[in-house]
Amino acid sequence: MDFTHGRNIQNNRRSMPKCRTWAQRGFTLVEAMITISIFSILTSTAIPAWQDFALNNCLTTTNNSLITGFNLARSEAAKRGRPVRIASFAGDANWEQGWRIEDAATAELLREGRNSCPRTQVVESAETVAFVYQPTGVISTPANFTICDSRADERERLVTISAVGRPNTTVSQTPGSFACPTESP
Repeated sequence: MDFTHGRNIQNNRRSMPKCRTWAQRGFTLVEAMITISIFSILTSTAIPAWQDFALNNCLTTTNNSLITGFNLARSEAAKRGRPVRIASFAGDANWEQGWRIEDAATAELLREGRNSCPRTQVVESAETVAFVYQPTGVISTPANFTICDSRADERERLVTISAVGRPNTTVSQTPGSFACPTESP
C-alpha cells in the first residue's frame, strides 16, 4: 500500500466520484467516410500504376530470359565442341510459349526457357523456328526478336542476335518503334 499525504491510495480511489465508465468504441461516421475517401483515392491511383509496373516487369523478364537462352546455347556449343540448337516450343516464329536448347547432334535437351508472362509476345521477324550455334560461337543465321505486349504506349524491346552469335537488346525510344504483331488469341 502506498500512502500519499498520510492516506491510503486504494481507499482514495474508491472515494473518487465515478466518471463515465463507457469508453468510445468504433468510429464516428465522419471518421469512417474520411478513411474510405482516402483509401479510394489511393487505390484508384495505385492500381493502374501497379498494372503498368507488372507489365513492364514482364517485358524485361522475357527479354532477359531470351538473352540468357541464347548466351547459354552459345556457351554450350563452345564447351561441348559441337553444334547446339535453340528452337521455339511452338515450332513456328512465335516464341512466346518458350524455347528449347538442345544438342544438335544427339537432340539431348539441355534447358528449356518458358515465358511466364501470358500477355507478352515474342516474335522472330524472319519467322525462323530454330537457330544453331557452331562450336566457334557463331550462329547459323542472325535474328531479330520483337518483345511486346498489347499496350499501345509501351516501349517494346528488340533483341538482335548478330552473325557472331551475340545477343543485344534495344529498347524503343518511342512507343510503336518496332513492329509489334497483333495479339494472338
